[in-house]
Amino acid sequence: MGSLRRNPNDASRNSGPAISGSSSACAVGLDLAQPSDHRSIRSRLIPSLSVAPRFLFPSVLACAVRRSFRGPALVVAAGLWFAPFVRPADPPAGPPERPLEVSAATDHYPYSFEEEPGRITGFAVDLFDAVARRMALTLHRTGLPALDELRRFDGGEFDVAEFRHRRPGRDLNIEYTAPVLVLQGAIFVRTGDRRFATMEDLRTKQAQVAASTQGFDFAVARGLAQDHLQTASSPDGLRLLSEGRVDAVLVTHLTGIAQAVHLGIRNVEPVGPSLDGFTVRYCLAVHKGNDELLARLNEGLAVLHQSGEFEQIYQKWFGRFEPRRFTWLQMISLIAAFLAVALALVLWALVRQRQLRRRIAHQAEELAENQGILADAQQFARVGHWRSAVDGRTDVVWSAETYRIFGRDPREVAPDIEGLTAYAAAADRMRWRQAWAASLQDGRSHEMDVVIEPQPGLRKTVHVRGRPVLDAAGRRIGLFGTVQDVTAWRAAEQALRQSEQLLRALYDNLPVSLVVLEWVDNDWRVVSFNPQAGRWLRRVEKSSIGQPMSVLGLNPELHEAIGQLIQKCLADETDRKKELFTADDQRYTAVTVVRLGRDSDRPRCCFLAEDVTERKQKDAEIAQSRRLRAVGELVGGIAHEFNNLLTPILMKADLLQVEWAHHPGLSEELKAIVAAARRSAELTRRLLAFGRKADVQPELLDLRAVVGANLDLVRHTIDRRIRIESAVPADLPALFLNSGDLHQVILNLLLNARDTLLEKLTLVPPGGWSACIRIEAESAPAEEVIPPIAPPEPPRTWIRLTVRDNGCGMTPAVLERIFEPFFTTKQVGQGTGLGLATVWHLVTGMHGRIDVESVLGEGSAFHVSLPILPRRGQSRPPIAPKATGSSAKPSAPRRLMLVEDEEAIARVVCRLLEREGHAVTVVSNGLQAWEALAAHPEAFHGVIMDLNMPGISGLELARRARALPFEGPLVIMSGRVTEEDRAELEHLRIDAFLEKPFTVESFRVAIDPILRSIRD
Repeated sequence: MGSLRRNPNDASRNSGPAISGSSSACAVGLDLAQPSDHRSIRSRLIPSLSVAPRFLFPSVLACAVRRSFRGPALVVAAGLWFAPFVRPADPPAGPPERPLEVSAATDHYPYSFEEEPGRITGFAVDLFDAVARRMALTLHRTGLPALDELRRFDGGEFDVAEFRHRRPGRDLNIEYTAPVLVLQGAIFVRTGDRRFATMEDLRTKQAQVAASTQGFDFAVARGLAQDHLQTASSPDGLRLLSEGRVDAVLVTHLTGIAQAVHLGIRNVEPVGPSLDGFTVRYCLAVHKGNDELLARLNEGLAVLHQSGEFEQIYQKWFGRFEPRRFTWLQMISLIAAFLAVALALVLWALVRQRQLRRRIAHQAEELAENQGILADAQQFARVGHWRSAVDGRTDVVWSAETYRIFGRDPREVAPDIEGLTAYAAAADRMRWRQAWAASLQDGRSHEMDVVIEPQPGLRKTVHVRGRPVLDAAGRRIGLFGTVQDVTAWRAAEQALRQSEQLLRALYDNLPVSLVVLEWVDNDWRVVSFNPQAGRWLRRVEKSSIGQPMSVLGLNPELHEAIGQLIQKCLADETDRKKELFTADDQRYTAVTVVRLGRDSDRPRCCFLAEDVTERKQKDAEIAQSRRLRAVGELVGGIAHEFNNLLTPILMKADLLQVEWAHHPGLSEELKAIVAAARRSAELTRRLLAFGRKADVQPELLDLRAVVGANLDLVRHTIDRRIRIESAVPADLPALFLNSGDLHQVILNLLLNARDTLLEKLTLVPPGGWSACIRIEAESAPAEEVIPPIAPPEPPRTWIRLTVRDNGCGMTPAVLERIFEPFFTTKQVGQGTGLGLATVWHLVTGMHGRIDVESVLGEGSAFHVSLPILPRRGQSRPPIAPKATGSSAKPSAPRRLMLVEDEEAIARVVCRLLEREGHAVTVVSNGLQAWEALAAHPEAFHGVIMDLNMPGISGLELARRARALPFEGPLVIMSGRVTEEDRAELEHLRIDAFLEKPFTVESFRVAIDPILRSIRD
């Protein structure tokens, strides 16, 4: 790229001079703080900031401060002070006229390398992509080996080299940006080898050294003998060192560490300080004279440094190779963060202490309130208590509620334990006494329901509890107990138990999955589920009770949808119903959510789920069948009308050929018209075969003819880039199947193959690949195929039809589900998922079998095995003219009625008959024809009629004519006739049937023998 055009409006924003790559570090911006230790693996320079003139001062001041004081704190302070005023120049307004041609090495890890075929990555690649994105540059990157990349860039084949070692004075025709990476050289030795730590060690101990080009020049300049040096790339040098073939390697510190990790070499390490003078500066390179591109690249680098994106890219590739260092600004930020956290902790402690005091006060208030509530609760709950001593020296204590329950006056002396149990009915009295006697003996508490009779005829059910009273020494000195009137509750429990039994029977036998949920701890938890839900969910067990809703193992889509329905149901307190579809398992589920109760703290709800996939499938199949039937009817109607148009064309062309036989040129033109019309007639016959209603009666089918008809039908609708090949032998046995079903199977498989090839054509196909659909067929022995549904009789043999494509192929996961209804890999709106499902149903209904082979990326093959079954019936043959001999003598003039509503057909047929000497009466309405025939049947020797006419149909006209009776010949002309129509026409003794469109010759062959057979 010689130069870049820029938007004139950018002149003001980019008026500052671009700083060339040869400028000093101060001229191009602030240098990042250099690490102090000698083992640093990098030194980076911030490229020039292309800013407006009023913003140049902060950078210059910062540079001056750094050169004067060399103090990192002052540099950071100056940067922090002036950072808000510095901003990068805006990116150019428009893209370049053409993409930049960029060269990239494929073998220079980690800066630029080919991670996988066709994908180049690395630090330099990411950096240049970021610059291009910031500066709105478009590029085209070409990956080459490093040596080829250098040579071809120097030859002018590329606009930019995205990572090039700057060699001052050597590259006379190249200009460089500010350095993007400055690397220091280091000495690498085998791990633990301490013989060589400096260049002096290498020289005096005559070490064998491998080095890159830069390292070689550096070593020679430091006095190393050339016979102890060898040139090698960084990876090769490290391998030689690892294998012990050299003593040391001179390579940049960062490159050596990164490539050793990349190559898996663990027995080498850098030693000694960085080598002064062995410095490698990597820049972006352009050809000399392309100043504008150079300026924009420098500007992009400056923007990356200021935005921090450069640091992110650097850390991505090299952060793991060097220890983390903190700047003064980062240290200040950490200290500030620590102080903020400490302050927050102090504030939190104060707030927490205040909350605790409030909570203690609140709990004291609650305790006092609870004591009052407890006193009231005893009265409301009708619970009384009593206390009795064993030795009788302590008074018996009864509460007021106990007096009320037993119907005694509180002013009376309370009876002891014997007197208390005397109120119990005879059946419970002994049981109660045994319980308190056992409590006194072994110290256990007792609890039971007892029926008491406080008054004659009045029975109550009370719930009694008791425990022994102990003195300070632990001796049992008495009994304490409670008594509660539960008469109404026990009656309610009995009624509830009966209702529960009824509900349980419904709950357990409900054919719909039902799950009850409760909102606890900010989550919906399982309360119960019926057996049908257990069978539906499969993984749920009784241990799931009380667990979050997620334990049910619902499909994620279904789980989210049910959660949303529950929220809506609780929000408006109305039941919610919705039919949900889950894409991963292709199932439809009808879900109903019902709220249970109105408790706002712990609301409950239940959802009922029913799998309605099969019902939806049947509905969809019925709808699809109706649509296909409508399409078939439409196609048949169009083909019928097209036949009416073709009939006069064919007949008129034949007549003109006879009349103009003396004109050879015109005769040839007429032959072309006839050929085109006959080809159109053949197409309409195929459309009629496709659109014909399904007939339960099978018929003899030639598989090769059926395949050919479908290929002719779709050939002109398929992308011309797809080649269609047919290899169906002509000697295959005839199939005795339903014609419409076989047509639909072949058509769906062709369309499926077309779709996968179109998908592959949208991608980048491999070289030499061309889209192809191939149809094959062969015979197979009877024992070789086992169908899912056995045929009524063993087949004599099988025909295996194969539709093969070299498209995208399928994964095993997709292959398992291709015949599932509604499963599709196409985008929404591009497929219903019923095509292959329909094929499976049709083939299975034919007692056949379908198998699939597929290799991802190579294509698929569908094998349809069809049985050759014994024929129990045969389709009716076409109605043919009656055989009357082969006399060439023309028939005598006859009086004929022609019933045809298409004027063009009627005119041509009438003219043809009149040329033969016949008298023709033309009628365009079936009802009018019947009226004329019924009035004077003797006036006509024969009737030629269309089948589909206004008034009454040709079939009805023929039925009425035979009922007169009319003994003359009846001839039917039609472009569309069903099997039912054929059966009826045979029953009415129709003499001939002419299928539209027909020629003059075929008309004469059918009509002349019939007319000659008419008696005068």
